[in-house]
Amino acid sequence: MSKGYVYVLSNPSMPGLVKVGRSIHGGKQRASQLNHTGTPTPFVLEFEMMSKRSEDFEHLVHTRLAAFRPNDNREFFCCSVSLAVERIVTCFIEMHAKGLELVEVDPVKGKRRPFPQPEPTRIPSPEERARSIAALRELADSLNTEASR
Repeated sequence: MSKGYVYVLSNPSMPGLVKVGRSIHGGKQRASQLNHTGTPTPFVLEFEMMSKRSEDFEHLVHTRLAAFRPNDNREFFCCSVSLAVERIVTCFIEMHAKGLELVEVDPVKGKRRPFPQPEPTRIPSPEERARSIAALRELADSLNTEASR
């Protein structure tokens, strides 16, 4: 278990893509680390959430976003910031509700078992998403406060 942040970064030079990753120092520092000559514009921190089990948290989020991942070897996803934030907060709530005991290790192979994929849901309107994001950010702030204790 390691304490850290799961974050969402965007880049104006990469419309339609977001980077969802993990850092023990936070998304702002990670965004600055990614700002180099290979990137025409700097990454922007859109959202971050702290977890005491950041590796498991990131793994679950990546699993929930797998359908949007163009390359399994990269942490980029073809989705909106709001969808990525929604999945992060949903995963945090799921982990919290289950007492953070989500990692399953196959006793024979010693590898993680994949988390089950959720059922497809209706795509909300932009107005519904905006309201949801505002509510999720408020919830995330309160949960971050609780998790940092």
